[in-house]
Amino acid sequence: CVTVVIRVIPYEIMTFEQLGLPPVVAKFAERPKGLILVTGPTGSGKSTTLAAMIDKINREESGHILTVEDPIEFVHRHKSCIVNQREV
Repeated sequence: CVTVVIRVIPYEIMTFEQLGLPPVVAKFAERPKGLILVTGPTGSGKSTTLAAMIDKINREESGHILTVEDPIEFVHRHKSCIVNQREV
């Protein structure tokens, strides 16, 4: 018996405005350091929110972003930051 699971990884990452997120979420992305935890039930937009935050940091700051994900749902290309994504 062989089982296959196929997931579509979105190519385009939506902005805060497109997602209708409150400005306070953008403020979290402007923090210079730290760990941000986004929690909620399945389908509530956690991964999409984090993808928008990472993309904002990647566009506006220079540095290194490390994500630890299960599974990787959005692939981030290097812009102003080096982005390393690890799947656990």
